[in-house]
Amino acid sequence: MRLKNALIAATLTLTFAASSARASDLWFHLTVNEQGENANVTINLPLTMVETALSMIPADISESGTIAFGDEQFNAQQLRELWQSLENSDDMTFIKIDDDDESIRVAKDNGYLTVVGTARTDQGSNINVRMPIAVVDALLDTADEGRLNIAGALRALAAHGEGELATITDNDAHVRVWIDQFPEAQ
Repeated sequence: MRLKNALIAATLTLTFAASSARASDLWFHLTVNEQGENANVTINLPLTMVETALSMIPADISESGTIAFGDEQFNAQQLRELWQSLENSDDMTFIKIDDDDESIRVAKDNGYLTVVGTARTDQGSNINVRMPIAVVDALLDTADEGRLNIAGALRALAAHGEGELATITDNDAHVRVWIDQFPEAQ
C-alpha cells in the first residue's frame, strides 16, 4: 500500500512539475501591423513576466475593476453576476446582432467564450476573440467584489496552454494576440 501511495505521490509531483515547467515556457505575443501609418509593433513577453509586472501596477489603477463595452461601463461585481448566470449553461449563442452595419455573435462554444464580429463599412473590420472559459472564471473569481483577478486569469491562461486569443483586421490594420512556446512571434 505504501508503494502504491508513493507511486501516486511521485506521479502527481511529476505532473505538477511538468505543468509548471510548461507554464513558465509560454510566451504572450501581440502584433499590430498598420498599413496606413506604416507602423508595426511586436510584443513578446514570457507569460510569467506579465504576471510579475501586474504586481507592480499601483493599487489605485488596478482596483478600478471596470470594463467598458462601447459606451457602457460594467464593474467587477456586475460582470461576476452576469457570468454566474451564464457559466453553467450549455453551449449556446448569447448575443447575435445582424443588421446593415455589423454582424456580432457572442457564444459559449466547446469550453470557450467567443466573440466574432464583422463591421459592414468601408474598413470591413473583423474581430475574432476566443477565450478559454477557465480564464473567464479565474478573472471573475475573487474575494474582493470590486476587483478583477487578472493574475488568476493569467495563471489559468498558462494552465490552458498555447492558442490564438484574438485577431482584429480591417483594411488598414491587423492585430493578433496569442500564447505559444516560442520567444519570437511566429
